Amino acid sequence: MPFIPEHEDFGLISYEAMIAGKAVLSCTDSGGATELIRHMENGLIIEPDCDEIAKAIKQLCENPSLSYQLGQQAHNAVKDINWPTLAKELLNVNVPYQPKILVLNTYPIYPVISGGQARLYHLYSELSMLGYSVEILNLDFNTRIIKSRNLNENFIEVLIPVGNEFRKKLSAEEKRLNISCVDWLAAAHPELLPEWQTEIKRRAPWASVVICSHPYAYPAMIQAGVKQWLYEAHNVEADLKAQIYQQHPNEAQKIKELEFQCAMGALHIICCSNEDSQRMQALYQIPDHQFSVIANGADTQNIKYLDQAGRKEIRMQMGLESTNNISLFMGSNHGPNLEAVEKILIAAAQDISLQYIILGSVADAFKQRKIPNNVRFLGVVSQAEKQLWLQITSIGLNPMLNGSGSNLKLIEYAAAGLPIISTEFGVRGRGLRLGCII
Repeated sequence: MPFIPEHEDFGLISYEAMIAGKAVLSCTDSGGATELIRHMENGLIIEPDCDEIAKAIKQLCENPSLSYQLGQQAHNAVKDINWPTLAKELLNVNVPYQPKILVLNTYPIYPVISGGQARLYHLYSELSMLGYSVEILNLDFNTRIIKSRNLNENFIEVLIPVGNEFRKKLSAEEKRLNISCVDWLAAAHPELLPEWQTEIKRRAPWASVVICSHPYAYPAMIQAGVKQWLYEAHNVEADLKAQIYQQHPNEAQKIKELEFQCAMGALHIICCSNEDSQRMQALYQIPDHQFSVIANGADTQNIKYLDQAGRKEIRMQMGLESTNNISLFMGSNHGPNLEAVEKILIAAAQDISLQYIILGSVADAFKQRKIPNNVRFLGVVSQAEKQLWLQITSIGLNPMLNGSGSNLKLIEYAAAGLPIISTEFGVRGRGLRLGCII
């Protein structure tokens, strides 16, 4: 039985067909039915495309044994969804309450590559493992329909497509500003992201708490009718964007006003460091009791600690000289990271005996540059390759001069057992006492 509406709530028709032992064919954007149907297990879920629908109908018609098998599995999947079972569930006081958290953000968080992704993925993964149901709504340039994916049992990432009008506006603005500005454009023109607003409006009433992660979802959130929220401040955006938008003070001022509105209206504000909390209190005249600090952490399950002996052994296994000094820097294509790499390039040119490995999308900004022979930009790498470099390099570099929040790379260096060379600014919010501060 085809059941192919767009964004249906529960889809009683699909349930009735399944309880009758029929194979149901539905689409990825059909809403509630996709919570009951498992593709090729008890039905078919396909892309909302006429040719794909026709192909799936033909598949079931020409293969009655498959249709029968899916129908039987469909019946088994929903046979316990009935009024007596529901009544028992309602009366069962032993069923634990599962609070629901809705997080609003402007970029996908998986696979984890950048520091912002790492914070969102690991923080909310841990909350979901503590019994919270977490949904995070993210904008995504790589999908044309709304998609949901389970990051773990209680943690769902919902990917919201970015339409052509937003893409055109973004291209024009980035050409005008010469700055990557997806986040700011999402805040400045929420009307160009109607599906984002629709999903916020649909999901927010069912949430125990709505969290605005960064201030850029604030306008869409308000237009969707959200009245109460927490503000998760990854940085003091006013300070960070003032550095990035130095040539565009009007945009920098608008971002400051945006953050002020989001912070002032929030029930509570979560910062990454005490320094950020104190700065925001002073900047916006918000009392201290409105703030909490949840510092960034490291994924110690995937980052293996090695002492110098273990590091030497791995190098020998790979055919590297045990005394070879290799320094590591990791960063995304982000203003403060670009400044740090500029300092690394100066140091590399002055002493060619040292080798420098630079990981992350920060490499994109240096593709047209002449680079010293002892510097290698490897770009975005897998978690496995990143772990390998954390094991075989000699020094973790953190020559940060600007920015906000806290530097996640610093924690990962420390978790891996890497000696760290950092600026004093780079260790803000960590309470570290380093032997080498530059």
